[in-house]
Amino acid sequence: MPTPRERLLLLFEAEHPETGDAVVKDEAIRRTFGLEPQQYRALIGELQAREAEPRANAA
Repeated sequence: MPTPRERLLLLFEAEHPETGDAVVKDEAIRRTFGLEPQQYRALIGELQAREAEPRANAA
């Protein structure tokens, strides 16, 4: 179960997928979460993999 902060990160990613204007998204990541975009993307990848894991185990 994701923490509240992790849920916010996943929600932000769902609402703001990669767009043509990566600079704007990167600045939003810095201002909103206090993370560098590389850290954010690594964390999102980890969270998404963790979210997909229970579904893979259920199959």
